[in-house]
Amino acid sequence: FFVGYGFGQFIWGFLVDAIGPRRAAFVSVLLWSFITGACGFATRVIHLYGARLALGLSEGGFWPIANGYIARWFPVREHARMHSLWLSGWQLGQATTPILVTSLLAVTDWRGVFFVLAVLSLSPLLLITFFAPDDPGRSRRANEAERALIAAGRAEHILGIAQRAGLGPILRDARFWLVT
Repeated sequence: FFVGYGFGQFIWGFLVDAIGPRRAAFVSVLLWSFITGACGFATRVIHLYGARLALGLSEGGFWPIANGYIARWFPVREHARMHSLWLSGWQLGQATTPILVTSLLAVTDWRGVFFVLAVLSLSPLLLITFFAPDDPGRSRRANEAERALIAAGRAEHILGIAQRAGLGPILRDARFWLVT
């Protein structure tokens, strides 16, 4: 899982830049749900290993999607707060899932747990579809004052960040290697 998750973050970063956080989130959740359900059909441990690797790849979009949404929807001065809220939601899910899984095991077998979790993990698709456009300019719920506030505080305006295409510029950037 963690190997897939690590590679997935790298891949999803480019995907979010290419198709936007909304489509990336939609694809990630669909893959994540499908693969979770597929775990319930495993007949050998190698099948579970393969499914867990694929699940890691699909869940690897978690941070790039969050970063994409936060960068597009919030002024720089609010990024830390928004990242903490995003991470808190993830931690809350990890804290409540064992309770859910234990309860499900009382009424079904291990396969049934995967099937129920697959269906439940589809629920974010409603939020993504109706409440999560790529940026405020595409939202019917953001007014002009909100759009202007967000645009004025975005990182590219404050820090002079230019969009660079491709992997080459990233690999030549000393800041990438410092963080790595």
